[in-house]
Amino acid sequence: YSTGLLISKDLEQLLKIKVKNKVLRKDTFGILVEQMRQIGKDGLLVTDYINPSIAQELREMGIWFLDASGNAYINAPPFYVDIQGLKKRKNKKKATIGKAFNKMGIKVLFVLILDPSLITSSYREVAKAAGVALGTVSGVIADLKELGLVVDRGKRGRHLKVSKDLVDRWVVGYVEKLRPTLRIGRFSSVDGYVETQTDLLQFDAYWGGEVAAEKLTRYLKPADLTIYVRELHQKLQYSLKLRKDPEGNIELLEPFWTRSNDYKTIPGIAHPLVVYADLLATGDPRNLEVAKIIYDKEIIGLIRAS
Repeated sequence: YSTGLLISKDLEQLLKIKVKNKVLRKDTFGILVEQMRQIGKDGLLVTDYINPSIAQELREMGIWFLDASGNAYINAPPFYVDIQGLKKRKNKKKATIGKAFNKMGIKVLFVLILDPSLITSSYREVAKAAGVALGTVSGVIADLKELGLVVDRGKRGRHLKVSKDLVDRWVVGYVEKLRPTLRIGRFSSVDGYVETQTDLLQFDAYWGGEVAAEKLTRYLKPADLTIYVRELHQKLQYSLKLRKDPEGNIELLEPFWTRSNDYKTIPGIAHPLVVYADLLATGDPRNLEVAKIIYDKEIIGLIRAS
């Protein structure tokens, strides 16, 4: 973020400004809230447009914002600004999206964030680790160089800077680009209960979302269940007594990572970075609270390691 000043005749208020160049969507609302929380108080979100429903939620959570259409909310006594109802301005310029943050690029970034030393390996080795085509890797690394996140150190090889911004952008890219393509469907349990202590590895599956968060933090009673499964076997459906239900509380997705990137600390759950993104994607306040715990306990270490 950058900083700015809100000035009147006799007073000034220092603002910490977070710039977002995308229209805010409901499925990334939790990500936004977490980013603003990390900035701390006196943070101001600046973006192109905020729709009225999300703007109201931001007001209720005390998050200040300003968009390019003129909608704004700042409550820093004696400063108070609340402008509502201005429609989105038309912008004919279409933003370009690099390969690093498309759905295949997110897979590559995942393995690089988990193991930054992989950046010194051949593109073929990175492609194998990520489970993508060779050409995808070259495009991703070219983007990372353009962003200044990959530095060529000559004989010492390439170096990847795993910054907080890179992790944030990975989470947004995962929720917006990759995660929707992984959905198998929604289910409910025939008897209304699923044993969350079930070892899913026997079904080549992993707990994600709230169940994985509970196993990581012991701080959440799961209500909605997320399961990553490589193939929807009848054994899994029979064991958990699953039935298809568009309104069910059990979401099944395909894992995007290779088995070599399974989370070893707690077998049978998705990596904390994936769990963190799952929680933020819900926008549920109780999940956002647990996401903060996982960030402080698991995610920040990935950043410091670089």
